[in-house]
Amino acid sequence: MSKDSRWMLQTGKYGDFRLVQDERMIRVHRSILVQHSGYFAKLFKNGIPSRKDANKLRLEIPEEFDLDLVYILKDCLYRGETDWRFPKDDIYKNVQLWILAQWLNIEYAMHTIELNLLEKLSTMKQKYRAAKPWILELVFDHRKCGNSTVGVMFAEAAVAVRYTTGKADHIRCLDELRNIFPALRRSMDEWEVQYREQRDQMLGSGGYGWCDEAVIALQPLRRHMIENHLGIAAEEDVFVTKGMGNSVPLL
Repeated sequence: MSKDSRWMLQTGKYGDFRLVQDERMIRVHRSILVQHSGYFAKLFKNGIPSRKDANKLRLEIPEEFDLDLVYILKDCLYRGETDWRFPKDDIYKNVQLWILAQWLNIEYAMHTIELNLLEKLSTMKQKYRAAKPWILELVFDHRKCGNSTVGVMFAEAAVAVRYTTGKADHIRCLDELRNIFPALRRSMDEWEVQYREQRDQMLGSGGYGWCDEAVIALQPLRRHMIENHLGIAAEEDVFVTKGMGNSVPLL
């Protein structure tokens, strides 16, 4: 599919499958679904039900997924060679879309969201947003999300906020969540080790209190580690060679 086929999604014309939730419905096209979704490719692998059997030509969307989010995700499938239109600045919806895409096994959407979050969560302002309890709960209550690159990025945000906030109630809340979710605790521990080592090299050893500037200075390390998770090769100017082929980040 090379051209923009959004008109097919918007009009439902030639639709031969339905995504249903309560009284709402999205009419879609099986030929497009199977191209992009491992879930639907498997669903239709052994043939499709007879058109006469209308109840089998539909998929009930679980209540945990908002049908509006399903529509946003479907734009990814019908975009052709154009950019996927999704709410890039809404990190909460980014997580919801990733979880939905994971359920439907739409790898392009998952990877696109991960790349977007890599950029969005690079500032302290966005890290504070990402470290809100209800967002961390959304990420880490979903096992596959919590153990994915998405979980790694939100754990980094939680560490950055944990050691810069100065607010006892915020620190206590993050520590409680850390104890509830093993994936969050494990990833936060890993970030702490990396950050403290690099911070001490840059600023000299000290206590746990970090300034925002120190966290921002450590962002090249963050990018390198997350890109490793995503399988993205590092840019040449990010590293300098030191000793016997050992590379260290330029911070």
